Amino acid sequence: MRVIHSPVLWLLLAGVILVVVEAQGECIKYLSSAEGLFKKPFYMKSHYQNSIIRNVTLIERHSYYKCEPAKEKYGIGPDGTEWWVFRGCGGVFDIEECSQGTPLEIKIKEDIPIKQREMETKTMQEFGVTQKSSQNRKKTVNQHP
Repeated sequence: MRVIHSPVLWLLLAGVILVVVEAQGECIKYLSSAEGLFKKPFYMKSHYQNSIIRNVTLIERHSYYKCEPAKEKYGIGPDGTEWWVFRGCGGVFDIEECSQGTPLEIKIKEDIPIKQREMETKTMQEFGVTQKSSQNRKKTVNQHP
């Protein structure tokens, strides 16, 4: 077997390894709640600095109105820093946020709108869940490309 010592080959190999490592960022999952409006979407901000929201899943519907089809009733904003609910959909959602190359840092309270904080606090109390610190949130390793 012949080993190739080409510098170009080693650079290509190093580039592939770098891309694979960069794609495996830190992710956090947490519960959040929101109640959608009818005339315009209600937006919820991300909880972490330098992150994008990767996934929003409805866990439990609280609203009278259905949350289907999901694409029309809730989703992720175009830049990935917020998610939204619309047309009367409301409930508890599982949110997954992933880092963008730097460690996740929770935002300070003032960076989250007060209406959002109030909604989340009320729902967490109803469910008996306290998520005051990032230690209660589930960390995962992002395997998405």
